[in-house]
Amino acid sequence: MDLLEFLNTRESREIIKDLTIAERVKFATAFQWAREKPTPEEARDKAKQKCSEEAISKRHEEGNTSFESELASISAIQEIAGLTNEEAEQLDNDVFTGYSVSDDIRETVNTAFKDRGVEDAIIEALCSIHDNWMRNHGNNFQKPGRDKDYQFVDLRLMPFGDDGATADLIFLRPILESCGIEIDMERLEQRFNEMQEEFMKTNGITSAETLHEYLSKGADNNQVLEGLIAGDENGKTIDEILRENPEVVNHMTEQVMSKLPKHVKINLDELTPQVMEEYSETISETETAIRDDMTKDKDELTIDE
Repeated sequence: MDLLEFLNTRESREIIKDLTIAERVKFATAFQWAREKPTPEEARDKAKQKCSEEAISKRHEEGNTSFESELASISAIQEIAGLTNEEAEQLDNDVFTGYSVSDDIRETVNTAFKDRGVEDAIIEALCSIHDNWMRNHGNNFQKPGRDKDYQFVDLRLMPFGDDGATADLIFLRPILESCGIEIDMERLEQRFNEMQEEFMKTNGITSAETLHEYLSKGADNNQVLEGLIAGDENGKTIDEILRENPEVVNHMTEQVMSKLPKHVKINLDELTPQVMEEYSETISETETAIRDDMTKDKDELTIDE
């Protein structure tokens, strides 16, 4: 049973019924990243500890990242639902001190998400939260010992799932559910896949070569990267590194491609000799497996025909 399934069980709902919305978020995150999985009771106690009155009172202080993703979720909902600053402040108070969202805010948010299309609105919110994370964590790019540069791409270049596009759903979901918005994961994945394919088509990403070219243009294709200082020792921006260092782009291309799902139409063999020479040195076992799977699928299709 995965995390989201567990959070929908009777056992889980019985435990979280007396938790504020913010505590429900921390309850879920206690399971998401813990090396040793806590019991539900331990997760509840940890959630209450993290959402102490003192911690909540400092949530808006500059440099405080304790509730960064929760606040980013509220900001995304405000933008999508067209909430006024006063309404957003009310939503903020409801999330951090209440057990449900105020009726008027709940109705406004619920209506806005349904009018836009629930899945489209959720993905838009997830994109906003991810963009906010990039802005606040540029120093994680090229950070020694942290090989996750693939996270600094548009959300629609990431895989669907807890380790990709829907990772921040753990923060967003309790807030949306408090607004009466239920999340259908199958429909959400289907819509995300459609938007991902459309994004790649619009940006001309059809091969490793074109993905490499797209990433190498840095902030021209991902404006969020503009001005973000990377985590290496040179003091350069992410944009400068991507434009000036093809080896970094090669590795980033490899990472992104190794995580793209099979449904994405991308030709791994369309590489220029120069890119292939550099790229083949770092090509991952995962990407090789993807190539083998695509070849196998093609062979099976030929046999069936």
